[in-house]
Amino acid sequence: MLAPKGRLMVKCMDYVSSGGLFLGRHHVVTTALALGLKQADEFVHYSGTGPQPTENLDGTPRKQYHARRAHSYLCVFQAPGSRRRGCNSNPLENGSRLQQYDGDDRG
Repeated sequence: MLAPKGRLMVKCMDYVSSGGLFLGRHHVVTTALALGLKQADEFVHYSGTGPQPTENLDGTPRKQYHARRAHSYLCVFQAPGSRRRGCNSNPLENGSRLQQYDGDDRG
């Protein structure tokens, strides 16, 4: 439960898994906006890069298909102001729907 004008902080990151790019930040922001929150701020934390393997377990050279993800996001959202009587507290009950995002941007 978030108080009126309360703040919600979500740490998220885009990542690659099994060759697919998953845009975690995009999913968090679109979901929060669909729920009626406003994005108040966003911080980007650069964590630096670590050593990467140069070859696979079988000895073949490793290929890189996506850019390295060495940063995460702290998204800050703010709830709307005070609720009025008779106002529907759940924006999804008004017939609006969240778009399902499966994380696959390969086409």
